[in-house]
Amino acid sequence: MEVPAGEFDVRHAQRPWDGSTIPAAVVHSSSRLSRYETDTSSNAPAVSIPITIPMSEGDAVLDFQRAKFKTKLPRGRLYTAGHMWLRSVQADLWQIGLTRFALRMLGEPVELEFETRIDQRVETGQVVGWLEGFKAVTDLYSPMTGVFAGANPALDDEIGALHVSPYDRGWLFSLAGEPAVECVSAEGYASFLDMTIDKMLGEQGEGAER
Repeated sequence: MEVPAGEFDVRHAQRPWDGSTIPAAVVHSSSRLSRYETDTSSNAPAVSIPITIPMSEGDAVLDFQRAKFKTKLPRGRLYTAGHMWLRSVQADLWQIGLTRFALRMLGEPVELEFETRIDQRVETGQVVGWLEGFKAVTDLYSPMTGVFAGANPALDDEIGALHVSPYDRGWLFSLAGEPAVECVSAEGYASFLDMTIDKMLGEQGEGAER
């Protein structure tokens, strides 16, 4: 299965729907394949319920549920298989953040740092920084080729906004350029979440049979 642009690498995270341990959840930049090694402590049913509902500000979201994991995916975004979202703020400027699924695996944010300078050119898949959560640490990858336009200054004083408002005030950094063609709509990302959780549940079942 080919993975769209953007990478997410979490070691020793928590399963997002029931809190049980995932020893590794990795999207490999080399093979661009996802691999999940899970334990066998949960027998959560696989149920997918996509529903479109309006948000209070007039935007629309895709209400996604799979097993015990629920999330609302804003439609006014692009998404990557690395569990990042992109929002157009003007012409060719995009704000980038992590989805609720990614943040569930990371846990409460602790520290955020960027290794990329403003106006530095970056390529799709290039590491631009890292985020440490209570459960895990992940590198942050560029989901597009373009120019790094800076980190979200609000997170310097309120890193908790990542969890409180992950699709709005909790954006991580911005890039100038054009998103990769592999970026998908909320519906496309919901389909990817279905496959991701199916894979995790399937490997969990295989482990239980051993």
